[in-house]
Amino acid sequence: MTRWTLAALLLLCAAQASALDTFEPYPQGLRAAEVYAIRAGAGLGDPALRAFGAVTGVAVGLGVRSHAYGFTGISSNDKHEGGVDFLNLGYFQNLIDTEALDIDAWLELTALGEGLGASQRGIGVEVNYDGPRGGLFWRPIQHWERDGDTDTIGRRREYHYGVYGNVGPKAQVLAELVQESVSGFETLPDDRRTASWAFGFNRALNETTELILEARAVEPPDGSGLDRSWDFTVGWVVVW
Repeated sequence: MTRWTLAALLLLCAAQASALDTFEPYPQGLRAAEVYAIRAGAGLGDPALRAFGAVTGVAVGLGVRSHAYGFTGISSNDKHEGGVDFLNLGYFQNLIDTEALDIDAWLELTALGEGLGASQRGIGVEVNYDGPRGGLFWRPIQHWERDGDTDTIGRRREYHYGVYGNVGPKAQVLAELVQESVSGFETLPDDRRTASWAFGFNRALNETTELILEARAVEPPDGSGLDRSWDFTVGWVVVW
């Protein structure tokens, strides 16, 4: 696995200040931090394709409905090769906040790959219906990426479809399907495919800390010669 690909996997796990969960603004000031430990590529035969990673970040509330965030990730594959995978900075804004319907949006800039020499810009929206027993969310995300060492800017679009159910007052079970479309690259064919699907369990441990557990099946692109792999994530979200 290239450093670019591994960075993309870890970035998927961190995706805009959360793992498998819905998004929400954080309190004003430096009041939130997130930490994730990840096992990526489980089930693949090549040790260069399996890795342990860690993602950590903080969020600074700018107002009642907005915050800025920064995340970084490191990894080491089973051949003991690794380093810093990405640095991600972004701005989050809640657009609509009602009892049952929330609409959020964010902008972000990411440096990733070997030496953090590649760049990615992104914009996303989440529509979340939250009912008394659970809810649904839909999350389209558009990325613009430089195609390797070329001057070409490719487009990568993700569509996240999620559902969750409440388990008592402090826990949720979640499921998500991610579709991906790729276009405009010189080194990648235009394609639309199922990128991954996941199950998760989140539980509030106390008034400040939430536990995040996730198992994600990663579907390989057609023609890659790879098998389906699994990523496992355990994380903690702390708001003080």
